[in-house]
Amino acid sequence: MIFVTGATGMVGANLIALFERNNVEYKALKRKSSTLNIVKNVFKVHGIENKIQNIKWVEGDITDYPSLIQAMENCDKVVHAAGFVSFNKFDKKKLEEINIFGTENMVNASLALKIEKLIHISSIATLGNSNSNLITEDDFYDFGINKSYYAETKYFAEQNVWRASAEGLNVTILNPSVILGVGNWNSGSAKIFSQIYKGLKFYTVGKTGFVDVIDLCNIINILIFNCKIGQKSRFIINAHNVSYKQIFKLVANNFNIKEPKFKATKFLLELVWRLEAILFFFFRRTPKISKETANSAMSVKSYDNSKIVDLIKFKFIDIEITIKNYCNAYLNSLR
Repeated sequence: MIFVTGATGMVGANLIALFERNNVEYKALKRKSSTLNIVKNVFKVHGIENKIQNIKWVEGDITDYPSLIQAMENCDKVVHAAGFVSFNKFDKKKLEEINIFGTENMVNASLALKIEKLIHISSIATLGNSNSNLITEDDFYDFGINKSYYAETKYFAEQNVWRASAEGLNVTILNPSVILGVGNWNSGSAKIFSQIYKGLKFYTVGKTGFVDVIDLCNIINILIFNCKIGQKSRFIINAHNVSYKQIFKLVANNFNIKEPKFKATKFLLELVWRLEAILFFFFRRTPKISKETANSAMSVKSYDNSKIVDLIKFKFIDIEITIKNYCNAYLNSLR
């Protein structure tokens, strides 16, 4: 039986939907206070609303070690997809509690219960820069001035996973690029669709990797049942390296609206994030853009997916199809 954390988020919800369709035995962790809005949206898009009542929920929290020991009973594999994403400096404590100490609890519980395999969902944020055109799994994290605290906590989370590997746990770390899929349309990567639909005017000159959440979940599904793949392995999960301008254009075209036509310069972004910081200081308004997100929007990075493609002969969904599918899903959510 597979134990899934983060099941009320985009990745976890899509994963348990896949498990439901394939009749895979699993348990999904959720906090008592968690909402199921994303899960309901995901199951609806997959056409399996009638299976929501079949979800094998167990209550607990990755920051509460005893609750994990109880919740993980009778499980032999783990997918740790829970995490917290924020680029607000006032969220440092929460980032540490969930990303670092929560992961530490997960690997300790996995060791204690003699779990056969753990797959940890990390991020490309933990990878360093490359001297070549493509960033690979061998480009290690560096504590540069442009690194976010979020990236730092995800890096230390990975160190907990590698430590567990040294203690005998079979681990695989996945570093997905920007994940596109059905989620909370007002936050995270899914917000791309709502922002453009509402009339985003600016694009940035940055470039990064993108991957469909369906591809990510299919890869997890393949790897979780293959315990022969490395006692200690890491894979970049990235479908396409695309500029933000091109992504915004594809989304706008699918919505049949005008694409963002004004280029956001570095000076403009710096001005905006400084203004957002001032507004937060005086009015405690959550910043829409931070120094870290501004730097990310301007950076040009490409990620190499050849390691996972060569290993399992995987073919990623075309970016045009991904964008079309989630534009339609967003429009359906408005009806």
